[in-house]
Amino acid sequence: MESVPIMEVSDPHPTLDVREYSRTIPSTVAAVFDSSFRNSHRDSFGNIFKMSWFAEMDYFYAQSNYVWADGSPAGVSGYTAIRDLLVNNWGTEIQTYGDSHRIPPPLRDLRWNVGTT
Repeated sequence: MESVPIMEVSDPHPTLDVREYSRTIPSTVAAVFDSSFRNSHRDSFGNIFKMSWFAEMDYFYAQSNYVWADGSPAGVSGYTAIRDLLVNNWGTEIQTYGDSHRIPPPLRDLRWNVGTT
């Protein structure tokens, strides 16, 4: 697979290539949802494994322009764009396999207690 820059950092509204969320193979997400892959990997109980999809969301992602490999708009924008790509393109498979999609808490909501007892 060719190497493609993920973003244009000189622009305050960077362009993010979201081909990895595409239904067109080869894409990382397409490979994970491929039935031969999912059916050949089992959890410790012998069942088809389930995944939790954590969609990155922050100010950077909210300001980005989302495009497919050919430069056409991906049809999503804003804070929830990555989650929306997953649900729009893979919602049926997420439901079929019993996967879930989660919105992680913003970093400012995380509490770190390093070195305390």
